[in-house]
Amino acid sequence: MRKRISFAQADEMLLSRDALLSTGCTERELRDRVISQTIVRVHRGFYVDGTEWERLWPEGKHLLRVIAVKRASPGAGPVFTHLSAAVLWGLPLYRIADVLVPCAHRRGATQPCCRRGCQT
Repeated sequence: MRKRISFAQADEMLLSRDALLSTGCTERELRDRVISQTIVRVHRGFYVDGTEWERLWPEGKHLLRVIAVKRASPGAGPVFTHLSAAVLWGLPLYRIADVLVPCAHRRGATQPCCRRGCQT
């Protein structure tokens, strides 16, 4: 069954690479855990338990990514807008999906590329 999480719960669920390595986990074990999906890489240097990740609603997954980006950013960090601001405010994400849309390149050719957070 899916579950919702608060900001505090998401912040607690997020595991940094340094924290995992300090528990005695090696780089190889960390890589193996990601491959076996025991843990999920949320952002560079940040992970979450794989079973917890699967139980989350899309809002919770996005919230974990937002918190990871904030932790990884220097200084005051980024300004979050649109979907990221919505999950920080605890708002639901209605029918949001990744979609392929034609993208024009400099030479005029179009190729499908992924646009995140497009309304379906």
